Amino acid sequence: MDKIDRRKYIGKPPKKYCTSFESKIKYVSSDDLKGFISYFFIKEIKIPLIVEYNNEKIYLYNNGYSEIGYLPDNSNWSLCAIYDNYGRIIEWYIDITEVNTVDEIGQPYCKDLYLDIVLLPDGKIIILDEDELKESLENKIISQNEYELAYNVKNSLIENGLISVPYMENLCKKIQKILEL
Repeated sequence: MDKIDRRKYIGKPPKKYCTSFESKIKYVSSDDLKGFISYFFIKEIKIPLIVEYNNEKIYLYNNGYSEIGYLPDNSNWSLCAIYDNYGRIIEWYIDITEVNTVDEIGQPYCKDLYLDIVLLPDGKIIILDEDELKESLENKIISQNEYELAYNVKNSLIENGLISVPYMENLCKKIQKILEL
């Protein structure tokens, strides 16, 4: 295992923020979806998760918020779609990953490559954590190949239209239907 555990599990909010939640995780294999999908609903939080984009504070975790996750097989990315307590999308958060897999007890996770993409409902794309990616390369946490993989995947996702509001809305509707939300 790496010196730093880069695993990010889907279907579970970080314990740091949530005291009570409901969740479900399911494996799907169809023509257009193959991998693990997840959902969690936050009943009660310890503290809200707040981020700031363009000098605007945005709540990501709060009472009544929810998240849909997708960990596609044979891909190097994962999705977290975050919704407010009215069911409105707040953001689509895409982790660039080294691998999407399961742990020794069958829990799905991705091995994070630090570079992230945020897609806002207005279509704005924000690239996050390029500094963390560079530092992880310099500190030999990741290899040069992993560094290049992160940028290649990011560029491919954007160029192929996966990082777009219509694509993400359609993907999340499919996931919601399968999970019967």
